[in-house]
Amino acid sequence: MTGHPAGEPLPAWSSLHARRRALEKRWPSVFDLPLARRASDLVLAEVGPGMRVLEAGAGDRRFRERVEAAGASYASADPDPAHPHEWRDIGEAVGPFDLLFALELVEHFTPEEALAFLRRAGDLLRPGGRILVGTPDVFTPGRWHRDAGHRTPFSPWELGGFIEEAGFRVLSLHRAWNAPLGERILRRVLLGWVHRLTGADYAHSVVAIAERPAAP
Repeated sequence: MTGHPAGEPLPAWSSLHARRRALEKRWPSVFDLPLARRASDLVLAEVGPGMRVLEAGAGDRRFRERVEAAGASYASADPDPAHPHEWRDIGEAVGPFDLLFALELVEHFTPEEALAFLRRAGDLLRPGGRILVGTPDVFTPGRWHRDAGHRTPFSPWELGGFIEEAGFRVLSLHRAWNAPLGERILRRVLLGWVHRLTGADYAHSVVAIAERPAAP
């Protein structure tokens, strides 16, 4: 399922539209999203001692040491045979987990596959557990087209809408961008008005953080 999960029928267009519109009221512009240096900073801010953490689409498992250094246990699901993983398919993973994160993964799915993946993630999380999903910032020129495997461009509000449709509650949306100090000053201070005027962003990624509601 971390490759291409079996798709699920999408809900009525009006349902996704309503969710997207609600998120747009909270963050009307992509430039209203808080800016982090790295998506990894947002991941590690969610990790605490004693937590069970699952990374989906983990690649080379580069997060393992940092997650374990924070006192949490780390597991990964990824079909790539070049690296060892606890599970090759998220459908085989055994929860519950306190945190599940997936960076630069959902854009490789169709909308139906993405929804199936997010619902499976919800099944693996304990009530109150959190999911963190990162995807390329589609407002940044060139970010979306750099990978031929990209299939679905998720705007921040579309990403959040899909996450909520899967049963989560979106807590926050972020942008992530790491650059030298000079470029940060240029983009954010001197050229910030140009970016807002044209709608062309400079961030690398958009990250959504959401929570599985606790059982009533």
